[in-house]
Amino acid sequence: MRRKNGIRLATGAMAITGSLLMAPMANADASGIQLDTRTWTRSCGTKYQATMGSNYARTLKVGGGSCKGDAWVRVRWAGGWSSWRHHSRDVEIRLAGVSQSQHKGCSSCTIYTLPI
Repeated sequence: MRRKNGIRLATGAMAITGSLLMAPMANADASGIQLDTRTWTRSCGTKYQATMGSNYARTLKVGGGSCKGDAWVRVRWAGGWSSWRHHSRDVEIRLAGVSQSQHKGCSSCTIYTLPI
């Protein structure tokens, strides 16, 4: 009986934690490579998603809202940051040895860094 209640509590805690839009998550892709992801919603209601693995980083403008800002990304590799790249919906950088990535939803928006 105790075990059953413990499982319920853990499940409830995961449900609450999982509902935070800005919480970073770790996932694995089909090849088993560890990925870090983060989602956020800008004040105009548009949602964005950032993903980073050891050989790439991607920012996706998921949609909704009224934001006109692009998806932006840059990566840290070889001891420095790459230049920013952007696209109206989906932008990705592929480089071996990515150690961090930064993502934003417009040129002057808040920067989200992965991994934290």
